[in-house]
Amino acid sequence: MLVADSKAPGGERTKLLDFGIAKLTDEGNVGPGQIKTSTNSMLGTPYYMSPEQCRGAGKVDGRSDVYALGVMMYEMLSGVRPITGEGQGDILVKHITEEPVPLRSRNAELPETVTALVHRMMIKDREKRPAMAEVAAQLEALSMQYPPPTVRRSTANMPLVSLPQTGSPSPATQVGTAAGQA
Repeated sequence: MLVADSKAPGGERTKLLDFGIAKLTDEGNVGPGQIKTSTNSMLGTPYYMSPEQCRGAGKVDGRSDVYALGVMMYEMLSGVRPITGEGQGDILVKHITEEPVPLRSRNAELPETVTALVHRMMIKDREKRPAMAEVAAQLEALSMQYPPPTVRRSTANMPLVSLPQTGSPSPATQVGTAAGQA
């Protein structure tokens, strides 16, 4: 989502929402009758699940978020998902066993530093993936190396479209028409 931010270049910043699945643990106030995520259960959207999630591993941590962010970045930079398949089971197996097509072969104009980071984020072995703090630092460095263009396409400064005045009272409207008038 794009949100207004007077301190950000262009007056907007990106806000990532609903990123991942919340999982309750034995810590905290989980008592009788309260819902608790079951251990070794598989939760998530197959296209963005880490290999450990696909295997139903009980110890899923922040490195799964790094993997999912890598998948989203790959998709944003290439226009295609790195892992696809005929069905959910096929997709899950491919996350565990297949490497994605190199990102630079999909978009040769991408800098090697960017594609290398994305591929590191999608390493199958979670122990070899960078921590989210390292990813954030590298993305910050890349944003300095490759600043955004000064001219941005944004709807923030677009004028509202006004309906022509007909002089007669407006007929009854439906929700879609009312939204268009607003």
